[in-house]
Amino acid sequence: MNLAIDCFRLVKGDQSTNGIYELTVKLIQYLGNENSRRDMEHHIMVMGNTTNQCDMDVDGVSFLLMEGDPGDRVLSAWWQKWKSGAIARKLGCDRIFFPEGRLPIVYRGRKTIMIYEDRSEKDKKISWKQVMAARRSDHIIVIHEATKRKLVASAPKTEKRIRLLKDLGTKNRNPMELGGYWIDLFSD
Repeated sequence: MNLAIDCFRLVKGDQSTNGIYELTVKLIQYLGNENSRRDMEHHIMVMGNTTNQCDMDVDGVSFLLMEGDPGDRVLSAWWQKWKSGAIARKLGCDRIFFPEGRLPIVYRGRKTIMIYEDRSEKDKKISWKQVMAARRSDHIIVIHEATKRKLVASAPKTEKRIRLLKDLGTKNRNPMELGGYWIDLFSD
C-alpha cells in the first residue's frame, strides 16, 4: 500500500503549528521504524518542504521535497485545497494522511486526519473546517479525550472512526497503542 503524509504546510519553528509539527515528527519516526522492521511492507511518502526535511527524512519513508514556499499564503491555500490531493493521486497513493486536520476539496482515495489541540485550547470549540474534514475522512486521530468529546458533539456520526492516542502527546509511547494506529493507517 502507498501512503502519503502531507507535511508541506508544516514549518519548523512556526509557533502556530509547533505542537502539530512535533507530533507529526514523532509519528513519521515511528512509522519509518515500524516500516523498516517489517521489511518495507508499505511505501510511505512524506510530502514536505526544505524546513522540515531534516526532521522528517528518516529511514523507512521516502521524503518528497515539494517546490514552493509554505509561508506564501496564496500557495499555502492552493496546496491545501487542490495540490496535495492531485499529487497524491499522481503518486498512486491508496491513502493520504493530513496531520493538520484539513482535507483538499477533491481527493477520492482514503483519508485520515489528525485533530490536534493544545491544553490551552481545551475550552474552545473545534473549527467548522475540522468538523467538515472529520465528516469526510475515513479515520480520525485525536490526542485528548476532550477533543474527542467536542468532535462527537459536533458530528455524532464520526464516533466510530475516532482513535484516541493520548500517549502520542507525551515522551512515553505505548507500542501497542501505536500498533493500533499502524493498523488504522493501512487497513481497508
